[in-house]
Amino acid sequence: MVVYSHSRLSCFEQCPFKFQLKYLNGIKKDITTVEAFMGTLVHEVLEKLYKDVKHNKQDTIEDLLKEYNKKWKKAWNDNIRIVRKDYTAENYRKMGEKYISDYYNRHKPFNHTKTLGLEMRVLIKLDTKGKYRIQGYIDRLALAGKDTIEIHDYKTSGSLPTQEYLDNDRQLALYAIAVKEMYPFVKKIKLIWHFLAFDVDMVSTRTEKQLEELKKEIVTLINAIEEHRAFEPKESALCDWCEYQEDCPLRKHMVEVKNMAPLKLHADDGVTLVTKYVELKKKADEATKKLETVRDELFRFAEQQGIDNIAGKNGVIARLRTYTNLKMPNRNDKESIEEIKSTLEMAGILDKFMVLDTFNLGRAINNNQIDPKLSKEILKFADKTQIRKIYLSG
Repeated sequence: MVVYSHSRLSCFEQCPFKFQLKYLNGIKKDITTVEAFMGTLVHEVLEKLYKDVKHNKQDTIEDLLKEYNKKWKKAWNDNIRIVRKDYTAENYRKMGEKYISDYYNRHKPFNHTKTLGLEMRVLIKLDTKGKYRIQGYIDRLALAGKDTIEIHDYKTSGSLPTQEYLDNDRQLALYAIAVKEMYPFVKKIKLIWHFLAFDVDMVSTRTEKQLEELKKEIVTLINAIEEHRAFEPKESALCDWCEYQEDCPLRKHMVEVKNMAPLKLHADDGVTLVTKYVELKKKADEATKKLETVRDELFRFAEQQGIDNIAGKNGVIARLRTYTNLKMPNRNDKESIEEIKSTLEMAGILDKFMVLDTFNLGRAINNNQIDPKLSKEILKFADKTQIRKIYLSG
């Protein structure tokens, strides 16, 4: 079976179609986003920092920023996509500088722990037979004291997750499984995320039970992926950053139109049809608003005259009807459901609504099939709305 990774699993959860293109069809793209580009360089610079520390060399902040900018200038190319058009490459370059500077100033002189590995590959066995395996790369593995190991991960994303989210994060937890096997003497493993955009470190741990449960969850997910056949695209906020938009049925035409010359854009059938639809929808919405206004005026006229049917030209009759719609509590509202059950039981008719079918109960009340006093008690738990209808005949 294929050796999986956290990113491979996440790709499937994010979008099965992207997973198919990237991992099953082996389609690679040279396109990357400026966020990913900047994040890679920041990781490389922090890797250099700790590599030099291991060799008794103390980099200055100037050394690191020089290395960062050198890498930026050398690696920047036209295939790097800037999704947020309000910002430039220079904005992102400066963000990376700040991340490195903030981290450096807060953690120097970098001697609090002993680095065991940088960008360290680990292989996680999820079952005794070794059929299910996960590989990953730890940004930095460090020894703190004699019996504690820290798994460090650098994040350059612009959002700060909650502690609850990190306590359920699986990536570093998976790495912890491998670390426990590699270093049996370890009594405690700390999972540490460095959110560089906020200059904040967040920490979590896992129990043996949690790690065993995680193994089972991942095995279940891998089995689901292996058995999957219809790799449908899944739209989300991440689509703008996807490198496979030109291949995706949900995005393909959008990308084509974005790059079309004016004459070709004007002649495109899809563009023409959407334009027509927008125009007609606008007219329909305007007509609906006018229709609602006239309907309200008809009901006011009927109420003033004390009538239900209004005659128009050529024998057309507008028949005005008002209904009361009862929305009974759903099954999640356990407290209300229990009180309704108790009321029906006292009235001796609970057996008519086995498992308390609130839809049929509401219909029975509307059709006056339940005693008015009992209905009044039950209606305390229902939401009532008025529905007005106009039927034309003649």
